[in-house]
Amino acid sequence: MIALIEKAVGRAAVVEEQPAQPGDVVCTFADVSSQARRDLAYAPSVPVAEGIPRFVEWYRQEENA
Repeated sequence: MIALIEKAVGRAAVVEEQPAQPGDVVCTFADVSSQARRDLAYAPSVPVAEGIPRFVEWYRQEENA
């Protein structure tokens, strides 16, 4: 995800990795898409790799409006 954002904004991210804190979850997975399909009849139509650059472009246009 960081690499996608870096590419979209044209800058390298400053990543500061910290040691795990007590209570940190090692791995997690949220399956919100199946719930959204079931409860809201919603299915995403834009893949993340396409949506991030589109969002960055939209944000830049709005910022300069």
